[in-house]
Amino acid sequence: IGDLIPGVTLDLKSADLASTVQVTVSTDAEETSSKVNDFVEAYNKVVDFVSTQNQLGEDGEARNPLFGDLTLRSIRSSLRSIVGGNIATGNESISLLVQAGITSDREGKLTFNRSQFEEKLVEDEQAVSALFSGAGIATRITDQIDVYTGSTEGLIKTRQDGFDRLIKDTQRRIDQSEDRLERFQTSLEQRFANLESLLARLQGQGSALNG
Repeated sequence: IGDLIPGVTLDLKSADLASTVQVTVSTDAEETSSKVNDFVEAYNKVVDFVSTQNQLGEDGEARNPLFGDLTLRSIRSSLRSIVGGNIATGNESISLLVQAGITSDREGKLTFNRSQFEEKLVEDEQAVSALFSGAGIATRITDQIDVYTGSTEGLIKTRQDGFDRLIKDTQRRIDQSEDRLERFQTSLEQRFANLESLLARLQGQGSALNG
């Protein structure tokens, strides 16, 4: 039976009309906390990657290829806006991640307070669930990731296509420049060959005149 209790499936093994069976459903706080912690760690890896890309070397020069990249900055800004946003959970005291034990530092990295999270889970399980699922944080992040990683119109794909066009255009101009240089070199070689031939004739004529 899957439509009696939302989110619960009952497997009926036998029936005894003379007895009453009590079913208790509760949330596995430890497992739920573990999944939220996994989310926090995955999010922090993205923050670390962005921070690493924007580091300067000891010489003051950029160390990584995506230093100052606008797309990367946009991703960081979007994610920070999402995790700091307000979610309509039906409980104003559990409408922000920080209220559920997930705080953010100045760099944008998240810290998970497991005990505070589990307290909120006991206080209002539905509100905590809504904070992530449905129209919550996890769904918003997933939707935002799709905006960036879409295989046809994703922002990253668009930027990559732009870089590819730039590379091809640059290579085309390099090829054209090399071709012009080769023609110029051939022209110079021919002119010097003509000059050497002329010089040889003049030297021959000079020798004849001296004779």
